[in-house]
Amino acid sequence: MTTSQAINLSWTDNSDNEDGFHIERSANGSSFEIIGSTAENATTFQDLSIQTNNTYTYRVCAYNEFGRSGYTNTVEHQEINTAPTIQAIADMSIEIGGGETFATFDVYDNESPANALTVTVSSSNQILVPNSGLVVEGTGSTRVLNISPTADMAGESLISVQVSDGEYYSIQSFLFSVTEPTPPSIGIAAINSQDSEELYRNEPFLVSLDISDPDAIEYIEFHIDGALQATTYGEPFEAVLNLDQEGSAELTITATLSGSGEVLTISETLTLNPPLTESRIVDGIQSVDIGESADLGVTNYDRSIDAFFVSDHQGTIGNRNDSNRFAYLPVKGDFTLTARLSDFVDTNSESLAGLMVRASTKGNDVQASILISAAGSIRSVIRVEPRKRAIEQSYSTASPDFQYVRISRSGDQVSLETSPDNSNWTIVASNPVPLGSNALLGLAVAAGADSTSPTAIGVFDRVSLEGTIDTGDTGDTTGGGGSTGGGNPNSGKGKKK
Repeated sequence: MTTSQAINLSWTDNSDNEDGFHIERSANGSSFEIIGSTAENATTFQDLSIQTNNTYTYRVCAYNEFGRSGYTNTVEHQEINTAPTIQAIADMSIEIGGGETFATFDVYDNESPANALTVTVSSSNQILVPNSGLVVEGTGSTRVLNISPTADMAGESLISVQVSDGEYYSIQSFLFSVTEPTPPSIGIAAINSQDSEELYRNEPFLVSLDISDPDAIEYIEFHIDGALQATTYGEPFEAVLNLDQEGSAELTITATLSGSGEVLTISETLTLNPPLTESRIVDGIQSVDIGESADLGVTNYDRSIDAFFVSDHQGTIGNRNDSNRFAYLPVKGDFTLTARLSDFVDTNSESLAGLMVRASTKGNDVQASILISAAGSIRSVIRVEPRKRAIEQSYSTASPDFQYVRISRSGDQVSLETSPDNSNWTIVASNPVPLGSNALLGLAVAAGADSTSPTAIGVFDRVSLEGTIDTGDTGDTTGGGGSTGGGNPNSGKGKKK
């Protein structure tokens, strides 16, 4: 039996008086020489002096003081040297600036121990990876190749690793690549206002980003229509923006990379809705049925669409007495209240919806109103003395949907206006109205006395107030009140007043 660099011989001991055994070897099959001797009764011998690629013939004889025995039969063995092997190394790729890297591999030889094997390495691209940048560590079967490419250079080199036993060798090659750095990718993860994904004028919203490699970013700038809005350094790369504009706006985000100064750019078109109703209006508004009528109407606020739903049951506005639903704020001093009547449903020919200011909640008290009828006409109602007939005037027909109305006071002068687009306003009436310094200002709906459709709902959005809300007692609220909540009266969502 053979092992690496050794031949093991064995025989049968047929004598009982030997002093030992002589082992003879021939390199040519005819001339033998003693290469070793054993003690008596031995049956094995290991030849450690063989050379590869040679053929050896062996025979054994016993001996004692009287001479030798006959020889055993001869056996022949040819020792062949084979090339060592090296484990395949996978192709490698790093980015510029990646520094030193390494590959681990194993070497093996049938005839030689691992520490007798020599490993050498060479590079096909001496500029990218000079041979001096290739260092092999280890003397056992596992070796480590350290690779140090030239700094700030991209390219490829075929790295060849050779293992040799001194006579034969094997080579494994792999492709080593150094690539330009891959810039990080950036994208918009989310754009959200406080309560929804909708964006509103003068309502802060958060722009958060999705960045593949935040460490590669030096800083990020957020632009709206070319104007810088915010700059962020370090994580989290996000910004809170607050825009005083409506309609489309172009959001441009630029990310400047560390070191190179390269700039990455992404853009997205935003849509900004008109501003949400101020919380002081939503929280402060009260609701009542004007006059002596039963409290049959309701007022709801739905934040999801930023709209007030005001409903009334068989109420009227005008003549000597009002009996409508009124969602109001107590105000003092000068003011301007603007709203859009975005919908008017379940109406009849006598239904009215719009804005009203009055001295109290008494039905026959001083008031001024700018109203839109279900038929589409614009109507002003002004009562300058309690219990007196109101002055009522109707004007040209306009669409009852998406119509803006505005009521303002400067001193005692009250102006009533309407507009189709919140830009081009028409004064419907402007008169002195003796309301006093404090007044009740708000949204008014009257379903009309027609019993065939006794309930009407006015939907008001884009409600804004310039002026001071009075937190004190501003007048007689006989007729009831309540608090405002969210929801459409038809859907039952939210609290009602």
